[in-house]
Order: sequence, then structure tokens, then C-alpha cells
Amino acid sequence: MNKNNLLFTLIPFLFNLSCLVSFSRDASIPKWEEPTQLMQPVTFILRSNSKPSEKTEEKEKTTRSRLPENDPLRQMLEVKMKNLFPDQIAACKCLVDFNVYLNEEPPKEERFEYIVEISTDTSYKSGTLRSILLYLDIFTLTLIPYQSVKETSYQATIFDRNHKELGKITGSAEVSSYIQLFLFPLMFTKYSRPNRVPMLTWFTQDLFRSGLIPKVEND
Repeated sequence: MNKNNLLFTLIPFLFNLSCLVSFSRDASIPKWEEPTQLMQPVTFILRSNSKPSEKTEEKEKTTRSRLPENDPLRQMLEVKMKNLFPDQIAACKCLVDFNVYLNEEPPKEERFEYIVEISTDTSYKSGTLRSILLYLDIFTLTLIPYQSVKETSYQATIFDRNHKELGKITGSAEVSSYIQLFLFPLMFTKYSRPNRVPMLTWFTQDLFRSGLIPKVEND
């Protein structure tokens, strides 16, 4: 492995090991507990309002070009991305069955009895000071701390198979990430990055609480 590849591997590794994640939503939302009932099968249509910047697109293109088509790592990453959204929804453990379509209409034969169209939006708090601190954090390999604040929100409309609107729900959350080398011990706690609740998981929990999708007993 050459020095450039080692650096590209080391920096994300350090960021993940030394990242404390704080997840917050409206205090009035009850704590989620695994339900005894399941929602009827649902088709999810995801429409993202968050567009990657030109720099992000170029970075992804460069990253993919570094790996050959038959490279095991590239294949593993592609499979992981393909399963990302379904895995987040499945984590709710509150659906009989479901399928997911991203920015496209599902074929008629693939639609379940209930259809949920969800639009998501993501924004980061920014500013000159934050940009300076981010560069310092990277160049010092996280010795100088940095805080990233991400706000995510969704709007969802629920239809039946005949496209009759059943209702709408909305929700939002804020995720703060604190990056600093000496936060390494926290990787073993609930505040570590792997334990963060993905947006589509808490959205599906909101959908369950809304009561807009009929439920059956979980045998």
C-alpha cells in the first residue's frame, strides 16, 4: 500500500474511532420499544432533496476509478450501498414486508397495498470558523477537536394501492458529531458512530406510531 492510500485509509479510521455522536429529537416523542404488532406490507418511494456538491461527486468518481471492476472491496462497497436503505428500514422490526425504490416509480406488479412517498432533506451548520476548525482537525489527525452538526428532516405522504391519500407525517432530528482523538474510549459506548440511529429507521418508527398503516399481530 503506497503512502497516499495509507493516508486515505488512516484519516477515516481515526475519525470513526474518535467520534462521539449525539442524536436528538423532540422530547415529546416516546422512546421506541420493539412492537408486538407489524404494519402491513409497504412500498417506500424515497425522494432525496439533498444533492451532492461537485466536489463530492468528483471525489466519489475518483474513489471508484481507483478500484477495478472485479475488485472485492469495490464489490463489497456496492453491495453495502445497495442494502443501506432497506437495512435502515428493516431495523425498525415493525413491518410484515416492504420494498424500496429510490427516485423512481415502482412497477405496478411490485407495489404493495400501501405506498409511502418520502422526501428527505439534510443540511449542515456551516461558517468560516467551522471550516477552519475542520481543516485543523484533519491536519492534526483529530488532535484539535471539531463539531459537525447535521439537521435531517422528512415529509411523507401515505397512499393506498389506488393512490388514495391516507395522510401525511413529518419529522426531524439533529445529529452532532464531536471528533477528537482522545474520544477513542467512547467507541465502546452508545455514543459511538455505529450506534447512531439512521434516519430511515426513526422515520419508519414514526410511520408505525402514526397509525396510518393497518397492523397485524406479530406471531
